[in-house]
Amino acid sequence: MKVGETISRIGSKEESVFAVSARFVAPFNMSGLPAASIPCGFAPNGLPIGLQIVGKSFDEETVLRLGNAFQRDTEYHLKKPRLPGLGD
Repeated sequence: MKVGETISRIGSKEESVFAVSARFVAPFNMSGLPAASIPCGFAPNGLPIGLQIVGKSFDEETVLRLGNAFQRDTEYHLKKPRLPGLGD
């Protein structure tokens, strides 16, 4: 998938980028559970990968503490992804 595309292809199936993205956040938006996505690496094609952290109801503090601890112990959040066609 390229930057700016609105259709995502997974195998032979095509879906809108919005639908694919919503699948990952809708359960937490609907349930009210606190959640965060933290940069945790890169796929072989250079696109970023996120670690999704989900907490118990009303426990935003634990989610934020865990995300902060992960970022203190790693450097993924400081690295920039390799985006084909944008000067790598």
